[in-house]
Amino acid sequence: MTILPGLIEGIMPRRVWSKPLRRYPEPAPDQLEQDRRLFYVGLTRAKDAVVLIHGTYWETDWGTRNTLGTCRFVLDVLRHLAV
Repeated sequence: MTILPGLIEGIMPRRVWSKPLRRYPEPAPDQLEQDRRLFYVGLTRAKDAVVLIHGTYWETDWGTRNTLGTCRFVLDVLRHLAV
């Protein structure tokens, strides 16, 4: 069994806080593609089953909530399974 934790926007794909913008900007296209490939590798290496641990928010080190939502890659998988 493969377990993929932390599937929340900002963790996967990774977003870095921008002090001047005061937000977590969208990742660069090349970084987004790299994160998508990493997710795909984790998902497809499962032998028997895969557990996707996701949520709608995560807490920063300083205690604020990042509410960017569930990882877009997980949502793609769920949409594909619903068809």
